[in-house]
Amino acid sequence: MRGREEESVYALGSSGAPLMAGGPRIAQYRVAAAGQKVKMHVDSSQVSGCLNPVRGVRDAQARAGIKPTDHARQNLLAVKERSRLNALRRLSQDEQQQADVPPRRPAPQGTVAGRSGGSGGSGGVQRERSGSSGGGGGCVARDFLEENRVTAAAARHPTKAVSKAEGARSYTAKREYGQVTGGRGGAGRGAAAPCLVPAYLVERKLQMAEERRALEAAREAAKVPPGMRIMPEEERAETLALLERNKAEVEGALSALPIVVETLGTRRRKDDLERRLAEIEEARRVFSRKVVMVRL
Repeated sequence: MRGREEESVYALGSSGAPLMAGGPRIAQYRVAAAGQKVKMHVDSSQVSGCLNPVRGVRDAQARAGIKPTDHARQNLLAVKERSRLNALRRLSQDEQQQADVPPRRPAPQGTVAGRSGGSGGSGGVQRERSGSSGGGGGCVARDFLEENRVTAAAARHPTKAVSKAEGARSYTAKREYGQVTGGRGGAGRGAAAPCLVPAYLVERKLQMAEERRALEAAREAAKVPPGMRIMPEEERAETLALLERNKAEVEGALSALPIVVETLGTRRRKDDLERRLAEIEEARRVFSRKVVMVRL
């Protein structure tokens, strides 16, 4: 630039500024070279993490090369070991109990008899009996099983006997006692004998049958609309018989007509007969029902 001295590193000495002693000072720094940084959109681990995410701690351990602990197998082995120890403990307890039980004493000489000679040369094992020693040193045989059976029967039978006696007295006091009807009794083996049937039972059965018939009639009457009535069975059968006769007459009249119908009167008569036959068939279908309702 004109009119101004240019500044330059080479003109420092000439401009009168003192130079640094020993020349310029240079400082060196050792910086480790950074590795190549992968951009986020280029890193494939993120895509892999989205498509195949880590499913729990065990999955993370398996991916890291660590074998996960099989707790189910460990529990099963622990249960089996505990069962084995319990079985051994029970076995030792049973053996200890058997060792603590004192041995049985032998039975007395006269309680159980072996196979000894008797009537017929054969003997059996007798039930254990006990008795009281007498003056002659003998013992009185006592069968406890028979005593228990008799005692139980005596304790069970009185109530039943009393109830039967009361029932017999109340039955003989009824007015129908002595009524005889056909049936099987206990007069003899395999022989038929009359039995007694109370009259009130027969009356009750007849009354119940009448009530059922009345109930059925009321139900059928409730189904009938106003202004209608149910046709009796005899009237329905007579109507069906009349329809059968009319059908036979109409079919006979149709058969009497010529095969080729040419005149107008013959054609009209044929149409009338066919229409009447269709009406008869419809009436037969209606009156063939179990319940037929007609107007009053």
